[in-house]
Amino acid sequence: MKKLLLAIPVLIDRENRLTKCLTAAFKQTMVQNGDADIYVISNNPNDQSLVEQIDQFDDGYLIVNDDNLGVSGSWNQAMIEAKKNDYEYTCCIGFDTVFKDNLLLEDFVKEMKSSGSIFGRGKSMSFNFWMVETVRFLDNVGSYDENFYPAYWEDIDMMRRLRMARDKGYIKTLKYNDSGRMVHSQSRTVNDHEEIIPHDVWNYTYTQNQLYIRNKWGTDQDNHNVGYANPFGELKFHNSFWVLDHKRYERNKQKWDNCLNQ
Repeated sequence: MKKLLLAIPVLIDRENRLTKCLTAAFKQTMVQNGDADIYVISNNPNDQSLVEQIDQFDDGYLIVNDDNLGVSGSWNQAMIEAKKNDYEYTCCIGFDTVFKDNLLLEDFVKEMKSSGSIFGRGKSMSFNFWMVETVRFLDNVGSYDENFYPAYWEDIDMMRRLRMARDKGYIKTLKYNDSGRMVHSQSRTVNDHEEIIPHDVWNYTYTQNQLYIRNKWGTDQDNHNVGYANPFGELKFHNSFWVLDHKRYERNKQKWDNCLNQ
């Protein structure tokens, strides 16, 4: 079994942030020793600059999707790829994140093993840096809810689901102390390119996702003292429960595709 798949999903990158991210990632000891492989997931097949950026490096894999899967879809794709190819761990980072030299992925793996955790995330990074024990996570927590398209609120949804799974004894989670060991350009993954994605399009999908999480959990806060204890307030639903609303998904997706295809 291979040790680690490090996935980096990308939608729009006009400032070569991916190059900076990959430069730091390829310095990781696990990557240099062959214990970790890097996968870049491109959600914009029309952006040739992403191919040019990854071609600067001698190793790594590039997956180019015909459609924009969004953040949740990309993370799910990474875990499916990891499970299919027998990677014990899956780690996802945003392409607007840069590892500093004093952050080592093997330290994170050791902490997860010693604590028995199957999910871990950076202390200060929300979900811009997270790692899972691939198979056990998918079996006990499930995939990310792709109704949060293309991004935002999916991390709050997953935190509430993780808390449910933890409280029921399904899993253990770890909050990794990454303070000062990463550089993260906050929220640059989708909303800093107004010349491509107008603010009204971004605001529309952001608001739609906020309405969805409020419907699902009775709140948009990551606070177990407010909102529903189970998805949609239904006791019968497991923490992993979600069903794709195809009409809503396609409506949001069409707005973004129209911008990306111009």
